[in-house]
Amino acid sequence: MFKKSFKVNGQEDIDDFMLMIDATYHKYSDLTRKDFFAKNSEKIFKTNNSDKLEFEIKNQSLNKIKNLYFTNIFKVDIQILNIDFDLSIIKIKHNFFNQKGELCAILSCNIHWYVKVMTY
Repeated sequence: MFKKSFKVNGQEDIDDFMLMIDATYHKYSDLTRKDFFAKNSEKIFKTNNSDKLEFEIKNQSLNKIKNLYFTNIFKVDIQILNIDFDLSIIKIKHNFFNQKGELCAILSCNIHWYVKVMTY
């Protein structure tokens, strides 16, 4: 399981009640996903051209269970639920855990991948 730790930061991450806003969940899931693919894409896609892969996120859904507050330290993991190589779609789930290890949110999405074509 791949996990990253983060801290809820200043004004860009929170609302007036010091709660983490929806866009921040998306931001930290993106950072986790990019780091995961940077380290594991050659194994997953069995290619040496993983640097040429592009990803497009579709069908994101966020389910908040417990609030994360300003200055909270939390972890985000990434779980690959399914990979469809024929359709080039990966189903992913990100779980957000607070410092106590309690599940706070789940962000699910489908990611379509394709090979970046360079033209000159």
